[in-house]
Amino acid sequence: AQRYEEALTLGGDTPGMHQAMAEYYASQGQVVEAVRHWVEAISQAPEAPEAYIQLAALLLSQGRTQEAIQTLERVVSLAPNQAHMLLG
Repeated sequence: AQRYEEALTLGGDTPGMHQAMAEYYASQGQVVEAVRHWVEAISQAPEAPEAYIQLAALLLSQGRTQEAIQTLERVVSLAPNQAHMLLG
């Protein structure tokens, strides 16, 4: 995790880097950090539905159902033609 954080400070502050960090933190059970990085990835690339879907799945796994629903609703509003990804 420290290497990822160092990469961010050295110019790796990209949506892809935040997605990788979110996945890492989620795999380690560090939900707060994972959510923070999903949110940052979304803020940098709001047109990317996959980040919303992953964030919603993480929120659901934590029992944060209403937040997950709101996140998924944003996916549908941003990319209605990709709503099928929600069923995948």
